[in-house]
Amino acid sequence: MKAIPYSEILKAVWFAMGYATDQDNPGQPNPDTDEWHASRIAINRALRLAWNETFWPDLTITEQRRFKPNWDQATAYAAGDVVFYPPTALYYQALRATTGNAPAIVVSSGFTTNTSYWADTARSFSADVWSSTKQYANGDVVYDADTFTYHQAFAVPPIGNDPSDTTYWGRVTPLDPVIPYTTAGLNPIGRVAVVYQDNPKAYRGAREIPFDESQNGIQIRSGTITEPWVKYLRRPLEFRGDVWDATVTYTPVSEEDAVIVTDLVGATTANVNTYLEFDTLALLLAYPSNLYRTAMTHNYVSGDGVEALWIRTDQVGLVDNGDSVRQTADGRWIRRWEVDVS
Repeated sequence: MKAIPYSEILKAVWFAMGYATDQDNPGQPNPDTDEWHASRIAINRALRLAWNETFWPDLTITEQRRFKPNWDQATAYAAGDVVFYPPTALYYQALRATTGNAPAIVVSSGFTTNTSYWADTARSFSADVWSSTKQYANGDVVYDADTFTYHQAFAVPPIGNDPSDTTYWGRVTPLDPVIPYTTAGLNPIGRVAVVYQDNPKAYRGAREIPFDESQNGIQIRSGTITEPWVKYLRRPLEFRGDVWDATVTYTPVSEEDAVIVTDLVGATTANVNTYLEFDTLALLLAYPSNLYRTAMTHNYVSGDGVEALWIRTDQVGLVDNGDSVRQTADGRWIRRWEVDVS
């Protein structure tokens, strides 16, 4: 797939509208800001139509997805939070507030659930009705007939202790096997083509599994799949931002909307931030000279405020704090990256 600068598309639109476009039609009026915005809206609409026309090979990717984020040792979890634990490839639900306590611990036979803080997830639960005369132990699950809910003990409760007491009990709820359309650090999912049980790139004839789509994401029907593979079309890119104004103070993009890349091309520290429309690796990895990738960028750390522009690049390289847009090699145009080298 090849790319052309946005300015070339805009020039063609303006030419058709009868406006001046460099030397192409001198003497014609120049478009104003409103017409610039209107042109951008029209270009975005046309791009979406062409983008979603089919599953273009260069825009369709297949990757493994999960229902919930990975457990993180530094994250403070609240009761009810659900995480994925890679060592066991299973999902767990927090029974109480916890930080740094892994969902599963190592034993001689492998792993066992850390029931002092976590419960195994399930698509549905079944347990005996709580009894006021029974002694329960850590890990026991009961059904509360008064609230129609299930609870698991994370400590040994006194006999007669009601399961609504969060000093000893944590509520457990069925796992909703839905893949979110957007997940921090991953490509947003557009049109979904197929969902596989296994990696179709590694296993010929990988089994397709049924799914449904909702406003929440991709709903997996199979009750045993924990890490499905999704083949999908990337979401259409969108041109945004106003024309840069030297008198305007611009607000940096938040860390949540940026990707931070460290140790780039030998730099001790480098912050490279791309708006999460295309994955960062597509920009940082070298491509064949006839293959280009485009993405939209904003500056995150003390940026110069230049509005989002298309990037066309086929190599990896750093750009210093010089021109906002500069040619760094024949056929390779990139926006200025905001680089902090220490």
